[in-house]
Amino acid sequence: MKLPEIHSFFDVILFPFRLVFNLDIRWKAALGLGLVLILAGIQLSIFPKDSRMGADKVAMASNGWLRTGMVDDNLDSMRVHRGDSLRLLGRQGHLLWAETTDGKYRGFVCDSLVENSAEDIRVPIRRKLSGYFISQKKFESLMSDSATTFGELENSYIHAEYIKRHDKKFVGEFGLMVEDSLGNIKRPVITFSADSTVNDYILHRFRSNSVLLGHPVIDIVSPVISTREFQKFSPFDNNILQWLWIIFPGFLPIYIMILLLWARRPLYFVPNTLIDLVLGALVVLGPLAWGVMMVKMGFSSVGVFLITGSSVLVGAFLLWLDYSSIRCPRCKHLRHHEFKQMTSGKPFVRHGYTEKVTRRETLEHKVETTIHKPTARDTMSHKYERHFGKEKVYYDIYEYWDTIKVNTTHFECPKCGHGKQESAEEILNHRQEYVRSYSREEKFDYTEKKY
Repeated sequence: MKLPEIHSFFDVILFPFRLVFNLDIRWKAALGLGLVLILAGIQLSIFPKDSRMGADKVAMASNGWLRTGMVDDNLDSMRVHRGDSLRLLGRQGHLLWAETTDGKYRGFVCDSLVENSAEDIRVPIRRKLSGYFISQKKFESLMSDSATTFGELENSYIHAEYIKRHDKKFVGEFGLMVEDSLGNIKRPVITFSADSTVNDYILHRFRSNSVLLGHPVIDIVSPVISTREFQKFSPFDNNILQWLWIIFPGFLPIYIMILLLWARRPLYFVPNTLIDLVLGALVVLGPLAWGVMMVKMGFSSVGVFLITGSSVLVGAFLLWLDYSSIRCPRCKHLRHHEFKQMTSGKPFVRHGYTEKVTRRETLEHKVETTIHKPTARDTMSHKYERHFGKEKVYYDIYEYWDTIKVNTTHFECPKCGHGKQESAEEILNHRQEYVRSYSREEKFDYTEKKY
């Protein structure tokens, strides 16, 4: 591979992009796969079994409220008084995520109500957009399982955001993002018995969403689109991470396909035509499917599909440049016919006649007007004008002589020697002479749309 030349400061800025552009397609695929694995690895590695952090006890500096529920009829608060102790679990903006010392109530309290609520309270930062995606089918299966307990839900999925007592039972509002059959996101409020087993639950509408992933897709991709409370990395953190997260994982199937083609044997017996069709489909469908997941994750749908649409166009263009039936038809080697040499044939002269229109003279011209009235399908009216008649057309005839040389480019597979040729004509000299002029009557007929 030839390194890009540097002649100016602008070339220095573009150097990494040109370097990647000049890479062989297999190394581009390996680089893309590595980037996706790094992003996914960081995202998946922040899902420890017990992510509850912070257990400092503080006293209330003044009377206030501990919010213990958020959605619909579960919206509730508990009165806390000056001097009452709370166990701090995390900070979320100006709010503190806390629970009573006996663990019976949990929710959010304003940090101004807590003693030493400034910088000296060292509790982990809780992400506001935390939530674990799960299909309604899987969620209902969990709820119907007698082995499902409060502790298992917190350890395996996500913590209860709010807890409050209700007689001998207790109610937990979880950050589970339950997707129904229409693609809407629902938030569960679960009632537990005294032994922490599920007694009942209610699903409240949390977010309307026209994008449906469905079971089992959302359960499979949930670890990479969910956000846990205390994770240190998130695609929401800055614009660069957002762009990387939205663009590259969608091309993961393409990266894998290219590397399988590089390995040769896994796809040896698959016809090249089918490989071309699959790659053409994946370069479009992969990013679009990933874009749907990003909208589900919480990114702006307009921004996601603008970025996704642009990346599909760029990806398709690069694939067309690098691929274009890239496998050798004989040995199925990834880097097929490479340039070998160019040969030129003996020049020859091509002789013939050509004619050019010099002017037109209208002999007869008629116009028919048609107006289409609005309909239920098309509420606009349209006017069309049909022009037809006769005209006299004047021609000049020229005799020409072209001196032509045929250049043949030879390509050869570096592994098996299978070759192909591409020929192109090069005009070395062109000469023409006027012969004569003539005219003839011709009919014309065309339609114009006026509005």
